[in-house]
Amino acid sequence: MEKEKEQVRSGAVLSYLILIAGNAIALFYTPFMLRCLGQAEYGTYSLVVSVVSYLTLFDLGFSNVIVRYGSQYKGSGDKEREGRLYAGFLRIYAVIGILVWAAGLYLAFHLSLLENTFRPEELETAKLLMVMGVSNIALSFPLSVFRAVVTVNERWLFLKGVELARTLVTPAAVVLLLLAGYRSVALMGVTVAVNIASMLLHLSYVRGKLRLRIRKGSRLEKETSGEMLSYAFLVFLGMVIDRIYWSTDQVILAAVSGPAAVAVYAIGATFPAYFISFSTAISNVLLPRITKIVAEGGSAREQDRRLTALFVKTGRLQFWILSLILSGFWCFGKDFIRLWAGAAYEEAYWIALVIMAPSIVPLTQNVGISILQAKKLLAFRSVMNLAVAALNLAVSVPLAFRWGGIGCAVGTSFGTVVGAGLCMNLYYHRKAGIDLRLYWSSIFRMIPVLLIPLACGILLKEYWRLDSYGRLGLAAGLYMAVFGAAAYGLGMDPYEKGLVTGLWRRVSAARLYGSGSGKHKKLPEGAGKAAEEGQDV
Repeated sequence: MEKEKEQVRSGAVLSYLILIAGNAIALFYTPFMLRCLGQAEYGTYSLVVSVVSYLTLFDLGFSNVIVRYGSQYKGSGDKEREGRLYAGFLRIYAVIGILVWAAGLYLAFHLSLLENTFRPEELETAKLLMVMGVSNIALSFPLSVFRAVVTVNERWLFLKGVELARTLVTPAAVVLLLLAGYRSVALMGVTVAVNIASMLLHLSYVRGKLRLRIRKGSRLEKETSGEMLSYAFLVFLGMVIDRIYWSTDQVILAAVSGPAAVAVYAIGATFPAYFISFSTAISNVLLPRITKIVAEGGSAREQDRRLTALFVKTGRLQFWILSLILSGFWCFGKDFIRLWAGAAYEEAYWIALVIMAPSIVPLTQNVGISILQAKKLLAFRSVMNLAVAALNLAVSVPLAFRWGGIGCAVGTSFGTVVGAGLCMNLYYHRKAGIDLRLYWSSIFRMIPVLLIPLACGILLKEYWRLDSYGRLGLAAGLYMAVFGAAAYGLGMDPYEKGLVTGLWRRVSAARLYGSGSGKHKKLPEGAGKAAEEGQDV
């Protein structure tokens, strides 16, 4: 059990390292891409990536099924059913991959919707990029089974290690190709090659380290296949809604305004994407653990108590991280975008801020989605979100004609407030057994602490010209220092302080060990004790 907890903690830490590394790299190579490709070609590339992402919907929610039922069978020690599960979905995904490839090729050669806003050469580039992206998605489907197997076994160090390698290799290769004079087609080629290589590593790990052999011809059990399909449909519905929320705006702008508007919106949408990824870094590693809590049974009251404690604990951690990012972006985001992408992309600041601000509520609660999955309570969320997504689409189209990218962002935020905010909070509290009063009372006690760093940020913006990366970096560093001191001194609970001090002691001990100053020293007694006492994190 302790080894599993260490894997979860290490996985969460590595997730944040990946995010930090990816974001830091993006600070350098995204503006480089903008200048090498130009606004129109970058907009074309971004549009194709957005459209191709729709094909991932052919997953139909099966990836969650594999993790959920694989964790269940592994927890009960039923290796026979676990093996049949993987083999059955390997066959299913092979068929899906072929269908995706055919559908994607048809879509690539039928882009008539863009003929009025794209030049002929831009359309030809879009077609080639589509063919490459579609082939990548089609090959990924059967290979994704092996990543799911590693997830079920909670080997987070390997999973996140591969992901970190992808994060570092992809932009490095992109920069080299752009310096050599290559364009967007070569960039897509790098993405495809790195993705397939990482999935082959998952395959090798399953066969070599986990020593799992998936027998050919194995089929899913008829007794549970209906239950799996029902569960998968609800997950799939959620995927459709998420895709409408986060990808349709660029398609609308492509039809209404052309590739330049898509490029500006793509830059603006980059920051909410990073914002979301910081919140999911913790919750993504908890689905197997939540599934086990539910599968263990016990009284409903005790189960809800444990899940509420996990909900509040992860929500508070996510709130500290996300409030730092959101408040910092509010203070310094406009100056950063002006320096980073250029004055032509200044509107991207407002697009990003409008989307990010209301999304902090559902993002601090996204572990609740895993709880709904484990409790088989996804139906309400799926139906409600589908209705809200339709409303969002109906609002975004007229707003796009009137205000362009900002109009689309307003439509998206409206849906976030109504659906993921108000409706889901009521459902978590009344049906899922999560004590939202305990959650919100805890969050509200944290909010006044934010006034101190916000005042600092306002003063820095008012009295300091942030017209260079050096000045901006120094201002951001001061802001983070004030935020950290205020949070630690006035807002963090003992568990959170234990995580901070435990991490600091581990880093200090590692530095001493790495200095070669003597034999390896054990960590001081009690170092990170509060982190070790975390029940589920």
